[in-house]
Formats: sequence, C-alpha cells, structure tokens
Amino acid sequence: MNCYTEICKEIDGCFHQVRPLQVLVGRPQYKHLAEKLETDVDWSWVLEAHQRILPLYKLFLLCKIVAEDPVNDRLQLSPTPLIDTLWREHILHVGKYVDMHRVLGLDEKFIDYTTENVGDSNGDKRERIQTLKEYIMFLCPSLVTNATLTSPTPSPSDTPSATSSNKRTRDELGDIRDRSIVPRTTPTRESIDPVPPGSASSNEDRITIGVKQQSGDVIYFKLKRDTLLQRIFDAYAERVGVCKDSLSFFFDGNRIFGHLTARVLELEDDDIIDVHLVQVGC
Repeated sequence: MNCYTEICKEIDGCFHQVRPLQVLVGRPQYKHLAEKLETDVDWSWVLEAHQRILPLYKLFLLCKIVAEDPVNDRLQLSPTPLIDTLWREHILHVGKYVDMHRVLGLDEKFIDYTTENVGDSNGDKRERIQTLKEYIMFLCPSLVTNATLTSPTPSPSDTPSATSSNKRTRDELGDIRDRSIVPRTTPTRESIDPVPPGSASSNEDRITIGVKQQSGDVIYFKLKRDTLLQRIFDAYAERVGVCKDSLSFFFDGNRIFGHLTARVLELEDDDIIDVHLVQVGC
C-alpha cells in the first residue's frame, strides 16, 4: 500500500491534465457540475502562481460534492497539501466562496473548510487521501487508462470484457446460485440494512445487488441506495473467507470503490457487480 506522501504525489501529478474539467470527467451524470465549476464559478481571485493547481482544486471540489463529504459529521476526503494551499486561499475570499455554492446549487450543503477529524491518527489521514484518489479514479477513468493514477490490476483473464454486460433479467438471476456457500436449491441473499419490524421504511429505496464470482456464482445483498458499497464488500469477504484487501470489484468493466453508493453509481435492482482476486493474502 502506498504511503501518504506517495499518494499525495500521485494525486498532485493530475494537474498536468490541462483539459477542461467537463472533458476530463468521464461520468455523464456529473458533467453538468464539472461544467459549472469550470465556466460559471468566478476564479478571478486565483493568483498567477497558483493557476497550475486550479484544475486539481476544481477536481477536489467535485469529489467533495459527489461524496457529500462529510458523512455523518465525519470527514471522508482530505486534500493534498498542494490542494489545501488553494482551498485556504479560496476561503479567504469569503464572498466568492459563498457565491460558488450558490452557482452550484449547494446552498444547503456548504463545503466547510475541514481537513481533520477529532482524534485522527496518521492512518486515518492516509485513508482519507486514498479515498480522494479513489473518487478521482471513479470520476476520471482516463487518468487510470493513461497511468496518471494507478490501482491494483487483475490479470488479463480476470478483467471484465468491455463488450459484456453486467445486466441480467430477473429470470436469469433466479437460475444463478452460490454452490460454494449453500445448496444450489437456495439462493444466497443477505440484507445489509435490515428493516426493523414495524418500520415505515419504503422498499423503493432498497435494492438487491448481486456479487458475481469468477466461477459465475452470485451472492445477493439487499441494501439502501445510500449505503456505502464497502459494507457489501466487507460482507462478501467475510462470507467467502477472503481478505477484503485482496479483492477488487467492477461494474460494467469499471472498477468501483467502497466509498461510493448505489445511488451515485445509478445501480438498479438486480444489477451485478463482478469480483476479482487481485492478490493472495492481506
């Protein structure tokens, strides 16, 4: 695992990407926000010496918005020291910082300047910078393709085909069973967010996601659309008895990360996530 300074250096290298943010971002559902950040927000306050950091700072802000960070009053993403330089400068221009939220429609989701949680350790700091990297990789797949950012990669035979679809009909899903865990006559289904008896919680906000092993077998998990996918990843690793750090998860051929949610990825009921073993042990 890369140390904190190495991850920061890797992220900071992204500023060499001079393309507009809306071009760099490869997720259609977030291109409108990227375009607003690029063209509608007032960046006239940025010093000439900091212009080279600006594209990276815009990308950091987009990650904060997509992650809705902080979550439950706990910070999930931290800026690199380079990004933090421009963030602190932006905060000093109070009127322009507030106006940015108005332009982006974030009046009720103000991005507070916070870089640490109470009781943080060095490990927490490294985890948050790693989470930032994962969000950048999610939003900008081209940075992974051209090796600006790197991640553990499965062998070619394990890589999902770009032409194959992860969509399955309900009838097809009904025929898939996890032979290694339960008898084939019983589907494997777990509830990540069980509904308490008498709860008024609507089933419309809950979906079933399948995790497909390389053998073709599938384990199903039921969860809320806003639940972090890390809970599925952890539950799957525990169920099959594999170290979670040795697994990578993919949807439609793109690697996905635990700090994302089904809502962010626009997953639908009975969608299938592929899992691959990328290394042996922890």
